[in-house]
Amino acid sequence: MCIRDSRFGSVLRFFNQLRIKGEYVYQNEDTMTVYHHNTISVDPAITRVDPGRNTGYRFSATLALGNDGMSLPGALQLDILYETYASSMGGSWDFDKIYLSSQYIGTLGRAIQYRNRIAVATLRDENEGVQTHPNHYEYALGGMGTLRGISYKSLQGQRMFLMNQELGVGWDNDLWIMGFIDVGMTDDIIPGGSLKDQLTDFNRNQWVSTIGLGIETGSTQEFGVRFDIAKDMSTSKAPWISYFRLSRTF
Repeated sequence: MCIRDSRFGSVLRFFNQLRIKGEYVYQNEDTMTVYHHNTISVDPAITRVDPGRNTGYRFSATLALGNDGMSLPGALQLDILYETYASSMGGSWDFDKIYLSSQYIGTLGRAIQYRNRIAVATLRDENEGVQTHPNHYEYALGGMGTLRGISYKSLQGQRMFLMNQELGVGWDNDLWIMGFIDVGMTDDIIPGGSLKDQLTDFNRNQWVSTIGLGIETGSTQEFGVRFDIAKDMSTSKAPWISYFRLSRTF
Protein backbone atom coordinates (compact mmCIF):
# COMPACT_ATOMS: atom_id res chain seq x y z
CA MET A 1 0.00 0.00 0.00
CA CYS A 2 1.32 3.41 -0.99
CA ILE A 3 -0.34 6.58 0.34
CA ARG A 4 0.31 10.17 -0.63
CA ASP A 5 -1.49 12.04 2.10
CA SER A 6 -2.64 15.63 2.64
CA ARG A 7 -4.62 16.59 5.72
CA PHE A 8 -5.88 19.86 7.12
CA GLY A 9 -7.63 20.20 10.45
CA SER A 10 -7.79 21.59 13.95
CA VAL A 11 -7.86 20.32 17.53
CA LEU A 12 -9.76 21.70 20.53
CA ARG A 13 -8.82 20.75 24.09
CA PHE A 14 -10.95 21.33 27.19
CA PHE A 15 -9.23 21.14 30.61
CA ASN A 16 -6.85 18.50 29.22
CA GLN A 17 -9.64 15.90 29.50
CA LEU A 18 -11.67 16.31 26.30
CA ARG A 19 -10.08 16.56 22.88
CA ILE A 20 -12.08 17.16 19.70
CA LYS A 21 -10.40 16.94 16.30
CA GLY A 22 -11.62 17.57 12.76
CA GLU A 23 -9.70 16.93 9.54
CA TYR A 24 -10.15 17.22 5.80
CA VAL A 25 -8.43 14.25 4.10
CA TYR A 26 -7.09 14.07 0.55
CA GLN A 27 -5.23 10.85 -0.24
CA ASN A 28 -3.97 9.23 -3.43
CA GLU A 29 -3.67 5.54 -2.59
CA ASP A 30 -2.56 2.22 -4.03
CA THR A 31 -4.34 -0.48 -2.01
CA MET A 32 -3.89 -4.23 -1.70
CA THR A 33 -6.15 -6.90 -0.23
CA VAL A 34 -5.35 -8.22 3.25
CA TYR A 35 -5.12 -12.01 3.60
CA HIS A 36 -7.79 -13.71 5.70
CA HIS A 37 -7.53 -16.01 8.72
CA ASN A 38 -6.13 -19.52 8.06
CA THR A 39 -5.51 -18.79 4.36
CA ILE A 40 -3.11 -21.40 2.99
CA SER A 41 -3.12 -20.47 -0.70
CA VAL A 42 -4.13 -17.13 -2.19
CA ASP A 43 -5.54 -16.50 -5.65
CA PRO A 44 -3.16 -13.99 -7.34
CA ALA A 45 -6.22 -12.05 -8.52
CA ILE A 46 -7.01 -10.84 -4.99
CA THR A 47 -3.51 -9.37 -4.54
CA ARG A 48 -4.10 -6.80 -7.27
CA VAL A 49 -3.29 -3.16 -6.60
CA ASP A 50 -6.27 -0.78 -6.84
CA PRO A 51 -5.17 2.85 -7.36
CA GLY A 52 -7.53 5.65 -6.43
CA ARG A 53 -8.17 8.79 -4.44
CA ASN A 54 -9.82 9.02 -1.05
CA THR A 55 -11.36 12.37 -0.14
CA GLY A 56 -13.49 13.22 2.87
CA TYR A 57 -13.57 14.17 6.53
CA ARG A 58 -12.47 12.63 9.86
CA PHE A 59 -13.97 13.68 13.18
CA SER A 60 -12.82 12.29 16.54
CA ALA A 61 -13.38 12.93 20.23
CA THR A 62 -11.44 11.58 23.21
CA LEU A 63 -12.58 11.89 26.83
CA ALA A 64 -10.02 11.02 29.54
CA LEU A 65 -11.22 10.62 33.12
CA GLY A 66 -9.44 9.67 36.33
CA ASN A 67 -5.79 9.52 37.29
CA ASP A 68 -2.80 7.78 35.70
CA GLY A 69 -4.10 4.26 36.37
CA MET A 70 -1.58 3.41 39.10
CA SER A 71 -4.22 3.68 41.83
CA LEU A 72 -7.99 3.56 42.24
CA PRO A 73 -10.43 4.67 40.86
CA GLY A 74 -8.13 4.35 37.87
CA ALA A 75 -8.12 5.95 34.42
CA LEU A 76 -10.90 5.69 31.83
CA GLN A 77 -10.63 6.80 28.21
CA LEU A 78 -13.56 6.96 25.78
CA ASP A 79 -12.97 7.40 22.03
CA ILE A 80 -15.23 7.96 19.04
CA LEU A 81 -14.08 8.29 15.45
CA TYR A 82 -16.30 9.07 12.46
CA GLU A 83 -15.01 9.15 8.89
CA THR A 84 -16.92 9.94 5.70
CA TYR A 85 -15.54 9.77 2.15
CA ALA A 86 -17.39 10.58 -1.07
CA SER A 87 -16.86 10.76 -4.81
CA SER A 88 -18.80 14.04 -4.76
CA MET A 89 -15.75 15.55 -3.01
CA GLY A 90 -13.40 14.34 -5.75
CA GLY A 91 -12.65 10.87 -4.41
CA SER A 92 -12.94 7.38 -5.88
CA TRP A 93 -15.00 5.77 -3.09
CA ASP A 94 -18.19 6.40 -1.11
CA PHE A 95 -18.32 5.02 2.44
CA ASP A 96 -18.60 5.90 6.14
CA LYS A 97 -16.81 4.47 9.19
CA ILE A 98 -17.64 4.61 12.89
CA TYR A 99 -15.29 3.39 15.65
CA LEU A 100 -16.16 3.39 19.37
CA SER A 101 -13.90 2.24 22.19
CA SER A 102 -13.42 2.41 25.93
CA GLN A 103 -10.22 1.65 27.85
CA TYR A 104 -9.81 1.35 31.60
CA ILE A 105 -6.81 0.70 33.82
CA GLY A 106 -6.75 0.66 37.61
CA THR A 107 -4.31 -0.55 40.27
CA LEU A 108 -5.13 -1.76 43.78
CA GLY A 109 -2.41 -1.21 46.36
CA ARG A 110 0.06 -0.59 43.52
CA ALA A 111 0.39 -4.39 43.27
CA ILE A 112 -2.74 -5.72 41.52
CA GLN A 113 -3.69 -4.20 38.18
CA TYR A 114 -6.75 -4.64 35.94
CA ARG A 115 -6.99 -3.49 32.32
CA ASN A 116 -9.96 -3.61 29.99
CA ARG A 117 -10.66 -2.52 26.44
CA ILE A 118 -13.89 -2.87 24.44
CA ALA A 119 -14.17 -1.63 20.85
CA VAL A 120 -16.87 -1.88 18.19
CA ALA A 121 -16.79 -0.50 14.67
CA THR A 122 -18.57 -0.61 11.33
CA LEU A 123 -17.95 0.45 7.74
CA ARG A 124 -20.94 1.15 5.47
CA ASP A 125 -20.80 1.59 1.72
CA GLU A 126 -22.92 4.26 0.05
CA ASN A 127 -24.59 1.58 -2.08
CA GLU A 128 -25.39 -1.38 0.16
CA GLY A 129 -24.24 -4.66 -1.36
CA VAL A 130 -21.77 -2.95 -3.71
CA GLN A 131 -18.21 -2.40 -2.44
CA THR A 132 -17.35 1.28 -2.67
CA HIS A 133 -14.39 1.29 -0.26
CA PRO A 134 -10.70 0.30 -0.52
CA ASN A 135 -9.96 -3.08 1.05
CA HIS A 136 -7.44 -1.83 3.59
CA TYR A 137 -10.04 0.46 5.18
CA GLU A 138 -11.81 -2.61 6.54
CA TYR A 139 -11.05 -3.62 10.13
CA ALA A 140 -8.29 -6.17 10.72
CA LEU A 141 -7.61 -8.17 13.89
CA GLY A 142 -4.81 -10.49 14.90
CA GLY A 143 -1.44 -10.22 16.60
CA MET A 144 -0.06 -7.95 19.30
CA GLY A 145 -2.42 -5.16 20.27
CA THR A 146 -5.65 -6.89 19.17
CA LEU A 147 -6.13 -10.69 19.25
CA ARG A 148 -2.96 -12.29 20.54
CA GLY A 149 -2.71 -15.97 19.67
CA ILE A 150 -3.60 -15.67 15.97
CA SER A 151 -1.56 -14.36 13.04
CA TYR A 152 -1.12 -10.63 12.49
CA LYS A 153 -4.17 -9.06 10.81
CA SER A 154 -5.55 -12.46 9.80
CA LEU A 155 -9.19 -11.43 10.35
CA GLN A 156 -10.72 -8.74 8.16
CA GLY A 157 -14.23 -7.38 7.64
CA GLN A 158 -16.54 -4.39 7.52
CA ARG A 159 -17.61 -4.85 11.15
CA MET A 160 -15.45 -5.48 14.19
CA PHE A 161 -15.85 -6.38 17.85
CA LEU A 162 -12.86 -6.58 20.21
CA MET A 163 -12.53 -7.10 23.96
CA ASN A 164 -9.26 -7.38 25.91
CA GLN A 165 -9.10 -8.27 29.61
CA GLU A 166 -5.88 -8.30 31.63
CA LEU A 167 -5.22 -8.98 35.32
CA GLY A 168 -1.75 -8.99 36.84
CA VAL A 169 0.46 -8.54 39.85
CA GLY A 170 3.46 -6.26 40.13
CA TRP A 171 6.61 -5.73 42.14
CA ASP A 172 7.90 -2.21 42.91
CA ASN A 173 5.86 -0.83 39.97
CA ASP A 174 8.61 -2.03 37.61
CA LEU A 175 7.75 -5.66 36.86
CA TRP A 176 4.30 -7.02 36.08
CA ILE A 177 3.06 -10.56 35.41
CA MET A 178 -0.21 -10.38 33.42
CA GLY A 179 -2.78 -13.00 32.50
CA PHE A 180 -5.12 -12.05 29.67
CA ILE A 181 -8.11 -13.06 27.58
CA ASP A 182 -8.82 -11.59 24.13
CA VAL A 183 -12.14 -11.99 22.31
CA GLY A 184 -12.99 -10.60 18.89
CA MET A 185 -14.46 -11.07 15.46
CA THR A 186 -14.88 -9.41 12.08
CA ASP A 187 -17.56 -9.92 9.43
CA ASP A 188 -19.47 -8.03 6.76
CA ILE A 189 -22.33 -5.65 7.49
CA ILE A 190 -25.90 -6.86 8.02
CA PRO A 191 -27.97 -6.17 4.87
CA GLY A 192 -30.74 -3.74 5.71
CA GLY A 193 -29.60 -3.43 9.32
CA SER A 194 -29.68 -0.17 11.25
CA LEU A 195 -26.57 1.51 12.61
CA LYS A 196 -27.42 0.12 16.05
CA ASP A 197 -27.56 -3.40 14.56
CA GLN A 198 -24.17 -2.94 12.92
CA LEU A 199 -22.57 -1.97 16.23
CA THR A 200 -24.33 -4.40 18.57
CA ASP A 201 -25.75 -7.43 16.73
CA PHE A 202 -22.72 -9.75 16.63
CA ASN A 203 -22.90 -13.53 16.22
CA ARG A 204 -21.11 -15.01 19.23
CA ASN A 205 -20.58 -18.28 17.35
CA GLN A 206 -18.04 -16.41 15.20
CA TRP A 207 -16.03 -15.03 18.12
CA VAL A 208 -12.34 -15.89 18.25
CA SER A 209 -10.92 -16.19 21.77
CA THR A 210 -7.30 -16.35 22.92
CA ILE A 211 -5.61 -16.68 26.30
CA GLY A 212 -2.05 -15.96 27.40
CA LEU A 213 0.53 -14.70 29.85
CA GLY A 214 2.72 -11.62 29.67
CA ILE A 215 5.73 -10.10 31.43
CA GLU A 216 6.06 -6.33 31.38
CA THR A 217 8.39 -3.68 32.81
CA GLY A 218 7.56 -0.10 33.73
CA SER A 219 4.45 1.65 35.06
CA THR A 220 1.54 3.05 33.07
CA GLN A 221 3.44 6.26 32.41
CA GLU A 222 6.91 4.86 31.77
CA PHE A 223 8.71 3.35 28.82
CA GLY A 224 9.13 -0.41 29.13
CA VAL A 225 9.21 -3.74 27.30
CA ARG A 226 6.61 -6.51 27.04
CA PHE A 227 6.81 -10.24 26.25
CA ASP A 228 3.62 -12.27 25.67
CA ILE A 229 2.81 -15.87 24.84
CA ALA A 230 -0.74 -16.64 23.67
CA LYS A 231 -2.88 -19.44 22.25
CA ASP A 232 -5.99 -19.45 20.06
CA MET A 233 -8.78 -21.23 21.97
CA SER A 234 -11.23 -21.21 19.04
CA THR A 235 -9.56 -24.03 17.12
CA SER A 236 -8.10 -27.36 18.23
CA LYS A 237 -4.34 -27.95 18.34
CA ALA A 238 -3.54 -24.25 17.86
CA PRO A 239 0.12 -23.38 18.54
CA TRP A 240 1.38 -20.97 21.18
CA ILE A 241 2.58 -17.69 19.63
CA SER A 242 5.07 -15.34 21.32
CA TYR A 243 5.35 -11.56 20.96
CA PHE A 244 7.88 -8.96 22.03
CA ARG A 245 7.23 -5.24 21.91
CA LEU A 246 7.98 -1.92 23.56
CA SER A 247 5.49 -0.58 26.12
CA ARG A 248 2.25 -2.27 27.16
CA THR A 249 -0.19 -4.02 24.86
CA PHE A 250 -3.02 -1.45 24.84
